[in-house]
Amino acid sequence: MSVNAADGAALEVRSSQANGADTRFVAPAVSAPRASPGSFRLARLLSTDVLASFPEAAYEQDSLTQDLFGKKRILLAKPSVIRHVMLDNYTNYTRPPASQRTLRPLLGDGVLISEGESWRHQRRTLAPLFAPRVIPMLGEMVLASALAWVGELEKRAGQSLDMLHEVGQLALEIAGRTMFSIDTGEDGRILRGQLERFTFGLAQPRTLDFLLPLWLPSPYDIARKRFHTNMTRVVARIMDRRLAQPAGSHARDLMELMAAARDPETGAGFSRAQLLDEVTTMLVGGHETTAHGLFWTLYLLASAPREQERVAAEAGAVELAPGTVEQALKDLVFTRAVASESLRLYPPGAVINRWALNDDCADGIDIPRGALVVVSPWLVHHHKRYWNQPYTFDPSRFLPDAAAPERFTYIPFGAGPRGCMGGGLAMAELVLVTAALLRRFRVELNDRHEPKPISVIVTRPDRPIQFRLNPR
Repeated sequence: MSVNAADGAALEVRSSQANGADTRFVAPAVSAPRASPGSFRLARLLSTDVLASFPEAAYEQDSLTQDLFGKKRILLAKPSVIRHVMLDNYTNYTRPPASQRTLRPLLGDGVLISEGESWRHQRRTLAPLFAPRVIPMLGEMVLASALAWVGELEKRAGQSLDMLHEVGQLALEIAGRTMFSIDTGEDGRILRGQLERFTFGLAQPRTLDFLLPLWLPSPYDIARKRFHTNMTRVVARIMDRRLAQPAGSHARDLMELMAAARDPETGAGFSRAQLLDEVTTMLVGGHETTAHGLFWTLYLLASAPREQERVAAEAGAVELAPGTVEQALKDLVFTRAVASESLRLYPPGAVINRWALNDDCADGIDIPRGALVVVSPWLVHHHKRYWNQPYTFDPSRFLPDAAAPERFTYIPFGAGPRGCMGGGLAMAELVLVTAALLRRFRVELNDRHEPKPISVIVTRPDRPIQFRLNPR
């Protein structure tokens, strides 16, 4: 089997760490073009790998402007400008038509895609459901799923495993359990297959998505509408089964919390159709974030044995059992730092696209009406001005005694009013699952090829990567 230069360098780092050398793992850098690609090349990259659309200069400059069929695509990296777009003047920026075309069939009119007063109602109603006080309750379900998963993996110890597939199955189980607290059964498996087909197919924007006005459908839009009908039918079956369950003395899951939630300003709740869109949004968002966040975290730990052993030691000293989640999340300090660094190196949502409704100026950077504004967690997290050795896996950046990163230079869950409400739950999932797995297994790569990160909707490996789990 041949090994390219990046593979060889990574293997050398893993070998030196295993031998005790004071060398941290350096993740392979994404190949960046020297100059911005032309419109057709750029459109093709946006449908196959948006990371490859960032030229070298974007990792060094405050902003960089590209041309996309006569429209400006502005890459932003300066923290003050990101704050302006995402927080101070966020009402001037909406999802671009291409994003609406690809995401609405998946999410309907859920909180992630809606706009205006409808979005404000959804946000006000849903935000209390993800308050810190709720995380331990949901974390108990996460831990139960993680422990059961680890138990099943014991039957395949020492075998070669497609880790993204494995954590994808777990992520769907976690999403279903925290949402419904019932077994989603065959419908859950159908949903997983539908999500995979959409993510690797219809979700990818095509050239027509950039060229056609939103009111004019393309053949891809027809296929996306058909997908939406089929997917929501499956989610509705699961939701109706859960709602038919007798109510308990207290809320048992997100479904029950969402059904009972009321807008604190208007007192309005969700209709069944609205509830269906919100449930779908939470299932999709929670599943994708967890699956890919876990994959990259385990890849990094498999590549960095020293850090892996430190996580294993910490997890082994913490009780992971029913009723212990709240304390465990406080005690798993280094594991949380690993998860934070993993989200820096491989943010699941690598790009946040916005469309300028009116002319604007952000800290000296002019943004014309109709410009496609790009705030990229990937770009900001690897920017040479804001991070020392940006490709080096260094969890100590996020330990309690480390200086906090400059605001708006670390945005794995977005920022501002439209930032991800479920970020706290996603972090709890990464910490609990990683700890549960590492206290029982030593995680190793069983593949000599380094995964190349690519991104359309989520940051994923370019090919299946084989792992091996050896009992401790």
